[in-house]
Amino acid sequence: MKNKFKLYMISVMLVCMLVCTGIALYKGLTEQRVVKNLGEDRQIIFAADLREGGRGTYVYTVSDSTLHKLSEDVFHNLSFFPDSGKLVGVLNEERYQGLAEYRMEESETTILLNAEELRHYFPDPVVFEGREDILKIKGIQPVDEGILFDYMFNVYQFSVKDKKKELERVYDGTVDMRSYIPLSGGDSFIVGTFRLDGKYRIDKNYTDGSHPKFICYGGPLMACSKDGSTLVYMNQDRIYRRAMEKRKAKELDMHLPMLGEIKYLSLSADERYVAYLRKENAIIPFFTDTYKLYVADIHTGESALLQSWDEENEFYGLSW
Repeated sequence: MKNKFKLYMISVMLVCMLVCTGIALYKGLTEQRVVKNLGEDRQIIFAADLREGGRGTYVYTVSDSTLHKLSEDVFHNLSFFPDSGKLVGVLNEERYQGLAEYRMEESETTILLNAEELRHYFPDPVVFEGREDILKIKGIQPVDEGILFDYMFNVYQFSVKDKKKELERVYDGTVDMRSYIPLSGGDSFIVGTFRLDGKYRIDKNYTDGSHPKFICYGGPLMACSKDGSTLVYMNQDRIYRRAMEKRKAKELDMHLPMLGEIKYLSLSADERYVAYLRKENAIIPFFTDTYKLYVADIHTGESALLQSWDEENEFYGLSW
């Protein structure tokens, strides 16, 4: 009887080992395929304070897994503008603070709106008290005539016309607004809001004042294709892709939500892939939490782990 039980347990263990080996092999091959399909010129930019490298803004090249520091400055809430080859973010350094751009080809930083100029545009101290409020500038994204960003539940467009800086409020939000994405054509935009019941809601709004169209529950992190046909969003610490004309969403992030938190996500310029940074909680005693950088194909749902860092590192923004 004892021998039969031993044989049974050995069989169970062998089956479990084979299943685990098969899963690991499948995952490894899938990750190789995702990285190969990405091509050689894919780069992900992020701002961080790394234990090995220090504070700054970095570029990660997917094809060879290399990390290069672009700037000693930390561009918070950054966004890369592929058409102009520059990244735009928020600086809160000792030497200068404000909305700034970094031109990749020239390796030069330019302040677009400094702290004093922001005080001019936002004179109410309740709205802009000083240096720390600069970091409330979020949702930075390119538009045809300048730079769009949200600040304190409203959306603004910054531009330079005839060498004169202009800042125009283009959308009056409410205290529950968390995300704003304009769509091509200029007649509609996506808005993410936080509800009193603790849920995030995503709607499509129209500039002519038509009644908003409810899309789904999800947020606050999200990205959308320029034509508005595909939405990538977070919901309860998982990532989904939804075709606007369909009701069903495809899950891209297969991790358990209680074991981690998605900090940033960004859609690639060709709108084929999404990169996201996830903080994963340690489930084994004496192990530390980790930050992991993933990329997922939004059409196939296949994903790959690109890089990981321990919890002693800090991150402040991510973009393709």
